[in-house]
Amino acid sequence: MGKVVLLEAAKRLSSEFGYTALQLREAIPYIREFQGKTMVVKIGGSVLHAGTSQRTFFEDVVFMAHVGVRMILVHGGSRQLSERMRREGLEPKVQSGERYTDRPTLDLAVEVFSELNAEIVAGISSASGKAVGFPAAIGGIVRTERKGTDPNNFVGKVTAIDTERILALRDAYISVITCIGSSNQTLFNINADEVAGAIAGALRAEKLILLTDVDGVRDGHGNFASTLTLRQTKTLLASKVISSGMVPKVNVCLAALRAGVHKTHIINGSKEGSLLCEVLTDSGVGTEIVMRKAAPTRRCA
Repeated sequence: MGKVVLLEAAKRLSSEFGYTALQLREAIPYIREFQGKTMVVKIGGSVLHAGTSQRTFFEDVVFMAHVGVRMILVHGGSRQLSERMRREGLEPKVQSGERYTDRPTLDLAVEVFSELNAEIVAGISSASGKAVGFPAAIGGIVRTERKGTDPNNFVGKVTAIDTERILALRDAYISVITCIGSSNQTLFNINADEVAGAIAGALRAEKLILLTDVDGVRDGHGNFASTLTLRQTKTLLASKVISSGMVPKVNVCLAALRAGVHKTHIINGSKEGSLLCEVLTDSGVGTEIVMRKAAPTRRCA
């Protein structure tokens, strides 16, 4: 990394984020290490409904891109879709833990998610970043197939990622990808965590970061777990310590690790600065899930 860029990064961390000299010494090695590497961040309602902290998040993403990290954002919009459905007189339905997506629901999902995609691109632009949106469309980034056998339920699972289109843009732009996939001229609604995990795995990203509304994963004693290995995580899943809505998120992380992602993270996106704190500090603020614990003391290396 050039000394000028590094100096600018240090100045911004000091002036805008209040980093002390000690914190700068902690952050700078990470900035050097992550230059040219890819991070895939899934945005949930914790960011999309966060008001002023939403702008802070966009500024953090732009900052990471500015210092040379290749940033890719993946989003859904479950809460916004449910709100739109109710305004249209449709009641959201859940089947096997996922939104039942009939044709009217799919049509609204395409509309709502595409609007959100444009809003995120605009938010990044307003933070002086450059972004390209991939809204819901036939022939998009995500290839999929129907999940299950119900011909009226347009829920999909990822079969492939068009990595060439992402790779062609990632050095100059932040890609913003929605969770609608396509197959044989048909669109499908896909879980955004699964899309993010599949993209991270296909690119063998440095990090997959899932932003949610909780701080991370709890261990068997109810304590917050800063770092978990794949083996430890599987044990917590088997004993049902990890339960409910955290299960699919953790499974996405495990699948991403097996696909070659270096580290995966689950953090609270509603807290300002959580993204930078997770990737630029030794202790982090969420739970990182890794294949195995490394010897160095730097947690996020």
